[in-house]
Amino acid sequence: MRRFRTAAFLLALWSIPALLSTGQVLVRGVSGPSPAEALASQLASWWIWAAVTPLVVFVSRKRPVTGSGWRVSLGVHCAVGIAVVVGVVALQTVLAMGTESIAFSVDRYLSGVTGNLAFFLTANLITYGALAGAVQVWMLFERLRDQQVNAARLETELAQAQLESLRGTLQPHFLFNALHTVGGLVRAGDKDGAVQTITALSGLLRFSLEGVTRNEIPLHRELEALERYLEIEEVRFEDRMTVEREIAPDVLDALVPALILQPLVENAVRHGIGQNPEAGALVVRAYRDGQSLRLEVEDDGPGPGPSPVGGWSGGVGLTLTRDRLASLYDDQHDFALESPNGCGARVVVSIPFLEEGDRA
Repeated sequence: MRRFRTAAFLLALWSIPALLSTGQVLVRGVSGPSPAEALASQLASWWIWAAVTPLVVFVSRKRPVTGSGWRVSLGVHCAVGIAVVVGVVALQTVLAMGTESIAFSVDRYLSGVTGNLAFFLTANLITYGALAGAVQVWMLFERLRDQQVNAARLETELAQAQLESLRGTLQPHFLFNALHTVGGLVRAGDKDGAVQTITALSGLLRFSLEGVTRNEIPLHRELEALERYLEIEEVRFEDRMTVEREIAPDVLDALVPALILQPLVENAVRHGIGQNPEAGALVVRAYRDGQSLRLEVEDDGPGPGPSPVGGWSGGVGLTLTRDRLASLYDDQHDFALESPNGCGARVVVSIPFLEEGDRA
């Protein structure tokens, strides 16, 4: 059904120049063909272009005249265009000999093809160029539309990440624990610790409420926001949590998705450190691996447990992070949830290594 609709559309499309050509033929003089004969002849001639349109579309999509390879693509179009024009003229000559009741012979046919090529070559090449150019314009429109759709999706996912971060900060469990920690410090007379925790909480809330207007920010800024969260959790867990930060100095200016680390660390604290009755360790790593930036968050808790069908056992925060990475980097990223030694959990993110000046 789809092919039928496509064929009908192409025939209707190429009937427009056929009608215009029919009008020109009829205006030439009264001794010309009848209107019906002129229309039939022009429709048959122009519908040949309807038959070759899929070929031109295929070549135009395979060899777009954009980017660094535009010269090669232009050469391919010149060769294909000449071949298509010769084929079209050859078929048009056969139709013309049939409609004019000219006795067919090889000599007459070759002579007709040669004459028609000499007379109609430029017009047919222009027709091919216009058709190929229209496909190129349509491809640019599709690319622009896809970019707009992708940009809208990224904005939505960034907003979801901000809401998830704010929800995690304001959820009663975390907020009450933080306030309970402050109360314990005040009762113990540790004013400096209480002030430090309140400052960290206010900084975390400010970062969550102010929002992020860009999908990617420098790693050092992401780490600043993460530090506010870790300061609170380190005070709350006291000696039960040790945090190691293994951040390579040469990656601090690398671009990372905004709010990428906090959900990973929250997941490790909640399901790793929080579920471990003994002291636990949390490691945050960032380093360069060739042309990639690797981010790792690892804990020594009980681990993610059995994975469901599909091999994924992440919660809402990890699932949202995975979806954002797919939208931002397509197939140029890796995201894995591992249990390195049969216990504990490690989330590994690998994205292209880009700095501020590298992103166009």
